[in-house]
Amino acid sequence: MEQVSSNSQLNSEDEQLFVYECILLASFVILYYDYILTFPDEFNRYWNRSRKITIATILFFLNRYLTTLGYLPFFILYIRPTTSPNRLEVSRSSSESIRYLKSCQHFDLYHVYLVIAIQVIIGTISVLRTYALYGRSRRILVLLCTSTVIAAAFGLFCSFTSRDDYTEMDFPSKSCLLPLSDRASKRQLVGWAGLVAFEVLIFGLILFKSIMLTTKMNGTYAIIDVMLRDGAVYFGIIALSSTSVIITFRLNKKHERGMTATLTNSLASSMITRLMLNLRDPSLASGTLSRVGTRPILSRLSFVTGFEAAWTTQIDSMLPASLEDSTDSDA
Repeated sequence: MEQVSSNSQLNSEDEQLFVYECILLASFVILYYDYILTFPDEFNRYWNRSRKITIATILFFLNRYLTTLGYLPFFILYIRPTTSPNRLEVSRSSSESIRYLKSCQHFDLYHVYLVIAIQVIIGTISVLRTYALYGRSRRILVLLCTSTVIAAAFGLFCSFTSRDDYTEMDFPSKSCLLPLSDRASKRQLVGWAGLVAFEVLIFGLILFKSIMLTTKMNGTYAIIDVMLRDGAVYFGIIALSSTSVIITFRLNKKHERGMTATLTNSLASSMITRLMLNLRDPSLASGTLSRVGTRPILSRLSFVTGFEAAWTTQIDSMLPASLEDSTDSDA
């Protein structure tokens, strides 16, 4: 009877691991496929330039390569065919089980550090972008910096106080995915809620600026165009994907909790990369109006290679000082 119960538990875990690995695979496809698509623009706008290194440049490369290189171990560990022994077999060798369990715990801690680092970089870029859109308003800067510090401190506290104590019975049947207890799940849910609140604030500020700019233009441009140009759509996607992580923490299946965290980081990194590539679009320098607080800008959201654009949205409009201008002058 005990053998049947153990086999049933293993089958349930295998199903949860399959769902988790499918989402991981989707995350890797989005991250690395988008990297391939945007690398020509990256080379032309960040590598092949004589301009001095700025804060924007450093943040771009940190966001770009910490994500793409940091998730390579996950791609190798979770996607490759597993050779991990079955828990029922490993339980006969307690020392081997404990050793493997500790390595999984270290890997899980590495994932926590990676998520935090990526979110800090993305948050910094978000603050600079919004600060620039509001004409470097000190009130906006104080609001954003205060919100950032609170969200970061809250998230760190929740992350490092939600660590579970595992035993040999928690040994994964395959891969290195450990279950998340109810207590840890609630702590991490609250931490991600703080992050979502910060992202909603950024999204709301940019959306408000977009609506105000559209009103001043007397409806010349559709609101979706202005939203695309100002990056509100980018930050809206980031906020929605972070919300999905919160939803997964409410699941009853312990191996599926937080399973969209990697997908969220992949989407957020890709969105921020595209936003910063747009800010260095060569067409920005082709405007005919002189800059007196505003400048002509062409924003582009393209999900295909530059050789043959199958779906491209272009918006000609007026934009306040960009993130690039703000960081150049502050550097």
